[in-house]
Amino acid sequence: MNTSARQMLKLLLESQALKFGQFTLKSGRQSPYFVNLGDLCSGSDLTILGEAYAEVIEEAVGTEFDVVFGPAYKGIPIAVAACEALWRRHGIAASYAADRKEEKDHGDCGLIVGAALGADTRVVYVDDVISAGTSMRNTMHLFNTNFGCKVIGAVVAVDRQERGTSSPVSAVQEVERTYGVHVHAILRMREVVEYLHATDVGGTRYIDDRLRDDIDAYLRRYGSE
Repeated sequence: MNTSARQMLKLLLESQALKFGQFTLKSGRQSPYFVNLGDLCSGSDLTILGEAYAEVIEEAVGTEFDVVFGPAYKGIPIAVAACEALWRRHGIAASYAADRKEEKDHGDCGLIVGAALGADTRVVYVDDVISAGTSMRNTMHLFNTNFGCKVIGAVVAVDRQERGTSSPVSAVQEVERTYGVHVHAILRMREVVEYLHATDVGGTRYIDDRLRDDIDAYLRRYGSE
């Protein structure tokens, strides 16, 4: 795990954006851990978050894009923070956009908040995690049905490294094969588990042997090949 990844992991743990327990995911799976970037709500948290995303976007996706898109609701502050850091740290001028849960029919109408999307728009998709890939599939359907914009890359904080809903390969691989969009992750869950089982962070051992057994059982059931 490199220095940037360790800093991001430390932030997630200290803010409790990465939690261990029993959680029901959007996919219906019962998971022993949960990532919620919505818990990163202070100015300092969002600065670190935005810089982490901006670094991966610049290094892995490049500079030739127009919009950073974050799906409502948790993806919205990620997209905003990433755009700010892209400009401040890398001199890359990009706009943010997000979808509405329900289309607005008065005032600022439509399905999208922020930058307008069209057939020539080059988009980088950002979100907190990919587990079963549901949010990204919904976003791609929205784009293909309404705007025709081109998604040139995707960045998530954590790749849970789980199977998709209809395939033995990971949700990331499923998305990449279906839509031709490469997905980049700041952290990968198996690496996180190994690190936290072997290493104290801030004087705390977050994953003991019992929790490690629970996580291993979960990944045997839902983990990708």
